[in-house]
Amino acid sequence: MEWLSRNRRYKIVLRSKPDEVEWRQQKRVSHAREIVQYGIRYDSYELYPSGGKEERAREFHYALEYAYETGGWTVIIDELFYVNRLSLPLKNRRTLKLEQDCEDLFTQGRSKHITVMAGLQRPVAVTRFAISQSKHVLAGVMESRDAKELSYATSRQMESAVQNLEDYEFAWFSRPHSIKIVKLNMSTQQLEVLEQ
Repeated sequence: MEWLSRNRRYKIVLRSKPDEVEWRQQKRVSHAREIVQYGIRYDSYELYPSGGKEERAREFHYALEYAYETGGWTVIIDELFYVNRLSLPLKNRRTLKLEQDCEDLFTQGRSKHITVMAGLQRPVAVTRFAISQSKHVLAGVMESRDAKELSYATSRQMESAVQNLEDYEFAWFSRPHSIKIVKLNMSTQQLEVLEQ
């Protein structure tokens, strides 16, 4: 996903976990208010809050709200399954799940020129809007149950396409009905079309 985001301007990366991915960004911040403060002075941010789940929920919520209110951003959600389940305590024992913020971006963000890139390991137990509202879906190899779920939101042909992939190969579904099999060439960092 990092590779696909390199050419995007005005992006906010929500980093939810420590891993080896090096996001190319101009400014790494731990609080969403820094994004608000700097605005478009920097065209790319990586938000990586310190602290526990509540702190991450608060900062991601503010960043998602800011992106939605201002428009024009590419929002990159590092792990949708995790971010969707974060919640903030509200008054009267209620909670705000970040899934609501994410769904607003998936369903209404396009009219505000917002692009959402969401990474998820499995196409189950996350909002269906992440796949059904996407113009492009890139999927690696997956087990049959997950492949079937993916096919419901894309195309029936995706079910078999994703079950026969090799390392660094992806099935690239592009609406309305295009499927390509592509491979990331690790030495050139380019996608090569293997099959259309």
